[in-house]
Amino acid sequence: MAAMTAFTISDLQKSASFWLSACLWCCLAYFAVEAYVRAQAAFQADRARNYLLSASGFVDLIAIFPVPIALACGAMERWEMTSE
Repeated sequence: MAAMTAFTISDLQKSASFWLSACLWCCLAYFAVEAYVRAQAAFQADRARNYLLSASGFVDLIAIFPVPIALACGAMERWEMTSE
């Protein structure tokens, strides 16, 4: 949240664009790996359906989507244009 909020401050965005982007990508990787590990454990325990339909499974899945959605909407292009 702090990195996404920092991107809205133009001076901070210009001075720390690389580090903010790196932070966002690390968060994406962490949440994706965590969701994968939890889903694998649920599949191995034959509880995949229960996990995927639970609140925890839902939160794990939606935690992955903000960065790719922002990139699909052109956020990285705007960040690169304003950092020049």
